[in-house]
Amino acid sequence: MSVPQLTFDSSTIWTKICGVRDPEQAAAVAAAKPSAIGLNFFPGSVRYVSDEAAHRIVGVLPDAVSTIGVFVNEPLREVIRRVDEIGLDGVQFHGDEPPELLADFQRRCPTTLLLRAFRYGPTGLVPISDYLSECDRLGVKLSGCLLDAHSASAYGGTGTPLPWEELRRALAQAVLPPVILAGGLRPENVTTALESVRPQGLDVASGVESSPGVKDPQLVAELLRRVREWSAAANRNEA
Repeated sequence: MSVPQLTFDSSTIWTKICGVRDPEQAAAVAAAKPSAIGLNFFPGSVRYVSDEAAHRIVGVLPDAVSTIGVFVNEPLREVIRRVDEIGLDGVQFHGDEPPELLADFQRRCPTTLLLRAFRYGPTGLVPISDYLSECDRLGVKLSGCLLDAHSASAYGGTGTPLPWEELRRALAQAVLPPVILAGGLRPENVTTALESVRPQGLDVASGVESSPGVKDPQLVAELLRRVREWSAAANRNEA
């Protein structure tokens, strides 16, 4: 199976600004040129977006900015319906979805980016590696693996950073799909996070907001500026 891949360039890593709720926000965020915008279809989130608003958001985005639908324990038929009707480039499963559901989705939407989010907690990467092993057994090929902070009361978007140095040590002993780092990322700490973990991508929501669910274009631009500066310096050091 030819699996869609996250796209990288020589100047920066893949970066998703997640939880955009209306076309005006989307246009302002897209002006800073992130890799993708996340549309949150989980009704329990302050960043929830309706199907109607999602249609309008997709309509204002340039082709260079991908759209990733975020779903939490949504029936698969509803996920696929939104992929088809809204025109999503990718899907991020962020709940308790089993590997079997991902396998079914990939069979039915083979050209759609497939991301799986995990909450990294006290048990480290062990349950994540076990889950990914089952995905391998079922033939699931993930485009990316998102790591967020563990919370007993929320599926994500809490603004809590991960233990970056601990995570880097754990990742050095594991084989995962491209890692997308989430959890408490802000302009003032994103350079430290990148240096500590060395992920292939970033996912940012609350850290670039003026209030819950409201993106601040200046914070988005500043975060992406710092990501690009770090990436350029890292590329120079590796040359």
